[in-house]
Amino acid sequence: MLEKWFLRNKNNAQSPDKNLNLLERTKLRILYNRDITEIDDMRKYFLNPYEAMYDANLFNDFHILYDRLISLKENNETVAIVGDYDVDGIMSTTILIKTFKRLGINVTYKIPNRMSDGYGINRRIVDELKLEGVSLIITVDNGIQAFDVLEYAKELGLDVFITDHHELKVEDGEFKIPDSIGAINPHRPDSNYPFKLLCGAGIAYKVAILLLKKFGVYDEAIDRELITLAGIATICDVVDLVDENRIISYHGLLNYRTTTNLGLRAITKVASVDISKVDSYHIGFIIGPRFNSSGRLKTADLGIELLTTEDEDRALEIATELNDLNEERKTYTESGYKSALEKIDSNNLPSALVIYLENIHESVAGIIAGRIKEKYYRPTIILTDGEENLKGSGRSVDEFDIYSSISEFSDLCLKFGGHKMACGLSIEKDKMDEFRDKLIKSANKYETDFIKKVYIDAIFPLEMVDLRFLDMLNSFRPFGKANEEPKFADNNLKFIGFNVLGKNKNVIKLSLVSSSNRVVTAILFETEDAFLKRFKEEFNLDIYDSIQKGLYMDIVYYPQLNEFRGNKEAQIIITNYRYKR
Repeated sequence: MLEKWFLRNKNNAQSPDKNLNLLERTKLRILYNRDITEIDDMRKYFLNPYEAMYDANLFNDFHILYDRLISLKENNETVAIVGDYDVDGIMSTTILIKTFKRLGINVTYKIPNRMSDGYGINRRIVDELKLEGVSLIITVDNGIQAFDVLEYAKELGLDVFITDHHELKVEDGEFKIPDSIGAINPHRPDSNYPFKLLCGAGIAYKVAILLLKKFGVYDEAIDRELITLAGIATICDVVDLVDENRIISYHGLLNYRTTTNLGLRAITKVASVDISKVDSYHIGFIIGPRFNSSGRLKTADLGIELLTTEDEDRALEIATELNDLNEERKTYTESGYKSALEKIDSNNLPSALVIYLENIHESVAGIIAGRIKEKYYRPTIILTDGEENLKGSGRSVDEFDIYSSISEFSDLCLKFGGHKMACGLSIEKDKMDEFRDKLIKSANKYETDFIKKVYIDAIFPLEMVDLRFLDMLNSFRPFGKANEEPKFADNNLKFIGFNVLGKNKNVIKLSLVSSSNRVVTAILFETEDAFLKRFKEEFNLDIYDSIQKGLYMDIVYYPQLNEFRGNKEAQIIITNYRYKR
């Protein structure tokens, strides 16, 4: 796959103070590349002060929620939380359940079933809550576009208060909010809240803490527990880890490492993660998927029960079930991914991929689409059989707004929604080919731009990578969207040999000679077959013979800590490479 490498040079990052040493200049350059140029902003970035978070009183309609909860408590009424089946929805729901229990308010909750209900609050849920005698519904991580359902709830005499972080509906140039007693959403055009990028659990957390304080039952212990849940969601929902989100995720991780929550301790143990070293990688790629698997393959109620149980044995039982579900999810994903690859002609790639896969679990369609998109750098939609029609998920590349594109022919879809980088849809099977043709036609306008872009923070010599360098980089954690782990490059490295490691032969250990004539080893996660095939296709030469004659490489890499038998060293992980002859 073609790649373009770019050396970031934002805010004149190319020329920081020449009086600084290489490590200090590199640190400053990384900050500049993240638009952090002022001393006060740098201090806030590295210290992540809890006090720098914004006042939740700035949320529109908070006073309405507060007043309604006072009357609800006085009248011994019940509030219901309606969440979503992903990590953000699970954490948001749990945050408010724990908050209302602390407030002494009767609380219940509902989560839609991913397979039978789809996303968000629906009439079935409203009917059930009416029968259960609930008088107030609070949505978390959904509701801001549930116009028909909220109108129905009002007809039944139920009050609904919305908390959501998704974009509002725009009609004839005006923002629309469903009929409700109030709505907290930072995207409201009349919002005074200064930060717009909170996830659903971030909003729930800010609301919860203010409620606890106003009711006079706040303490630091519950704050630590709730910010841990909000931090998990902030990382897993892939919102920008900047400003308030960075503070929430930082303190969330800090408190996770010492959490007393039985569910979090159990799931971390079952996942074989050292809880004292949990970071954003563990949350995003190990812990988060286990919570998501409950909503994908069974019910998100499992995740909420895990986080709220006070029975250690039950916590371990649920954590084990979530672990098993995640393994099942990975099996479904791998099978579907292999089937998708078989349907793709890599020598004749269209500008967009619409792939129909029979007999895959619809909940993994989005994961498969994401992997195909990463491999071929094409907008990708995976369709599979729903109960009556096809259902699918799409993932896009930076250069192509998949939501705006499909919106032009969304009349072909039975249901459609999403944003610039992802979408979900259902469609009749006999409309699939027309849909594919229209998407490809739309993507053709941008196809010349569909080249994977690799962004590099700095040129940094391999022989300078040491534990001090790692310590400096660790100060930039937690990593995530808009605060990606820095990548570095080194050029003109003589490639003198390699070893293949791992039982699946999917780890290549390269020996490279730096410009200062020092031999450095680096790790590449690639199969031996793929590594050899790439060289053969590129040069039609024998790689071993070429190494003997003199072969050079440019690499993009990041360093990581390698610990073995008490010894610590910086290890170089290659993410991208190109040969020079």
